[in-house]
Amino acid sequence: MLLKECRTAAASRTADEADRTGGDQRQHAIGDQAIIVDEDALGDALPGEEHSVRVRDTNAFDLDRVCVRVGIDGHHRGILQRAWRVGETGGKDFILAHASADLDALVTGIVRGGFEYQGQKCSAASRLYVPRSLWPRVRDGVAAAIGAIGVGDVQDFRNFMGAVIDRRAFDRITSAIAEARRTATVVAGGESDAREGYFIRPALIETAEPDHRLLRDELFGPVVSAFVYDDARWPETLALVDGTSPYALTGAVFAQDAAAVADARRALRYAAGNFYVNDK
Repeated sequence: MLLKECRTAAASRTADEADRTGGDQRQHAIGDQAIIVDEDALGDALPGEEHSVRVRDTNAFDLDRVCVRVGIDGHHRGILQRAWRVGETGGKDFILAHASADLDALVTGIVRGGFEYQGQKCSAASRLYVPRSLWPRVRDGVAAAIGAIGVGDVQDFRNFMGAVIDRRAFDRITSAIAEARRTATVVAGGESDAREGYFIRPALIETAEPDHRLLRDELFGPVVSAFVYDDARWPETLALVDGTSPYALTGAVFAQDAAAVADARRALRYAAGNFYVNDK
């Protein structure tokens, strides 16, 4: 998310204007601020005067890459370089399970950490590393939980999940799930229905590719992608977790073995600002 102070009317569109253009909610005016929730919207929202912009980046975007992608010219790129502030790093938060992990705690951490708020929080778990010895029970436990989760109107308190934020989010997340059906395995969930709201049933995806896009790129939705590793490759898996994604907001390790926890604390000290042990 980008938070930009706006002192000129031209620098923002109002929510009413967004509604008139078909509900495009990439940017909303709130007082003298505009909230931009998508890097594609940055170019449209950028004002011409240097004093009128402050950008708070909560996704750790690569500024040069974003500028090239959305066509921001050299003058405005210079303005952004002086105004850019990294407020926090983004998501793609990990859960790493050791062979000694408590199964019930692990399954609960995956389900609640990955699917609360429809996965639309920067601390949501979205990539999972599980040893082969535990995977069948973890897979079945998460799949059973997904089947039991209520998805619908949040005024009905029987529903654990509501709709995702807007059509753009719905399209992005459902496209990623469709990609997973072609390039990986959708273990459970992933069904969607936008007739009465942007509802997506949470999805558990398994991939045999440690560098699969769904283990690297932030989706900001109810999708957890899993990689199953050989139990004996614990040290290599620590390095894999550390090096797969540029994001580093939260991460969790589940292990009853104290030596494994100590290994993870050392190897992943720069992989997560908030590091959890046997919790998420």
